Order: sequence, then structure tokens, then C-alpha cells
Amino acid sequence: MSQTEAQLNIYVRWGKGSVMEEPGKGSTIADRLQYLVNVRSESRGGPWSDVEIAEGIEKQGLGSISAQTVRRLRIGETDDPKIGTLASLAKFFGVETSYFTDDDPAASMNELRYLLALRDGTMRHHLMRAGELSDDNQDIVGGLIANLLAVERKHNRQAAGDTDGGKGTSAG
Repeated sequence: MSQTEAQLNIYVRWGKGSVMEEPGKGSTIADRLQYLVNVRSESRGGPWSDVEIAEGIEKQGLGSISAQTVRRLRIGETDDPKIGTLASLAKFFGVETSYFTDDDPAASMNELRYLLALRDGTMRHHLMRAGELSDDNQDIVGGLIANLLAVERKHNRQAAGDTDGGKGTSAG
């Protein structure tokens, strides 16, 4: 499986059962790794196994990590791994190493949400169709999205990838 395939295999089951809470400020390496392990959809094999992760990293030439090391990191037995280990895991899952090392993984979560949106066939279809609109109508769509983000914020639900208060200026 290529790195891109691993990135696109990540999928959160929004609206299909329980939604996993995203790791936030102060979360542990174990919390963050467990989140990445669990977000692969059932149709793509369900949560990653420690062996699948270790073998995937090796096959993609991203380094060499044992399944035992993955397990110890995932369950919190090891909380001070080598940066190379975290870099290999990050590359495998398609996130920046800072996802594991920063106090607040918000920026990396935005990248992950972007990958999830691209993987979603419905969202990809909408984005492709929006590209056919005139510039004026693309601006209108952008305004609608900003308004929807404002409504979600008003109801205390941060929208996926919204880091700029719904102004449409966030990087992503």
C-alpha cells in the first residue's frame, strides 16, 4: 500500500455510529496514535493493527518499527519515543510529525480533515462541480460556507478545519 493510499484510507465515521473525539491540546502520543489507528473505515479493514502499521512503514521505506513498539506507543507504555519513530508514523498516516510533538495538534488535525474530505466521494464530487461555477458564484458558495461555519460555532460545534472563525482565510 502506498503512502497516499494509507492517507486516503483514513476515514472518520461521521454520522455512522459513534464519532471519535479528536485529540486536543495536551493529549498524549498514545491518544493521538490511537485516534489515527481507529479512523480507518470498516469497509477498508477497520482499525489498523500494530502489525499492519509496522509492515506498512517498512514496505513504504519509511523506516523500521516493530509492531511491539507501535503497541507500546499506542497504549501509552512508551511516552518518549525517538523523533525518527514519530516521523515514520506521521508519514505513514499522512500527518506532520508535529501532530505527535506539538502541545496542540489543531493544525495537523486540519490537514487530516482535508484528507478525509478529499476521500469522501460526495465531498470530492461537490468540489469538482464547484470548480465549474463562475467566479461570482464561487464567491457566493464561499459566503454560504462562512455563514454555515458561523451557525455551527454559535451552537458550540467547531466545524471541521475551521481555524479562522469562518472568514474563509484558513490555510488548507
